[in-house]
Amino acid sequence: MKKIRVARPSPGLIVAIAALVVALSGVAVGLPGRNSVDSGDIQRNAVTTKKIKKNAVTSSRLAGNAVTTGKIGPRQVTAADLARPPRLIEYSRTGDSDDEPMLTAGELRLRADCAVSGGSVQFLIEAATSSGTGTIESSGIAEAEGGGESSFVNGPIAVGPSFTGVTSISDANVGAAGADGNFKLLFDGPGVVVSIDLTVTATHTPSSDTCAASGIAVSAG
Repeated sequence: MKKIRVARPSPGLIVAIAALVVALSGVAVGLPGRNSVDSGDIQRNAVTTKKIKKNAVTSSRLAGNAVTTGKIGPRQVTAADLARPPRLIEYSRTGDSDDEPMLTAGELRLRADCAVSGGSVQFLIEAATSSGTGTIESSGIAEAEGGGESSFVNGPIAVGPSFTGVTSISDANVGAAGADGNFKLLFDGPGVVVSIDLTVTATHTPSSDTCAASGIAVSAG
């Protein structure tokens, strides 16, 4: 009687059968839930610039000091992106004085009036823009001639080509030290933002009336 020989499967056939079994079994490993992919699941250098949605990375999502000089491309930061050097403001007038220039910063122009009338002096600051568009907000703390303090916020006020009053302080008490205050002005115009910090005084005495201001202005844009 003849014996029937059964051929042994080749190694290649065994590998192919194993691969087929795995493919047909449908076994897969997934990450549970939403937002389950963290930095540890991503291969190094897998996320490139082209794979990031435009405006998806904002300043709030950057760690402190994450963007250094070496990470900024050529000509990416222009002079318009940087704050300009602070401008000093010094103003002092005695008696009636109208429409005195105080500051020109980009679109913004400031001028001052020191008006004496009826036994009092008023120091008025006005603003205008060369383009005719923009807004300005004023805030601060004013101390009256009697010593009481009050805080205020005015605006935003639309500013056009004609000068408009922004803020003021006055003194009508000849026996007191005068009225003073710390004012902050914030102008927002086409392509420029100007922040102004001022110390202002208005003093009425029997012999003279004085208006004064000093501070700094910082422009950006």
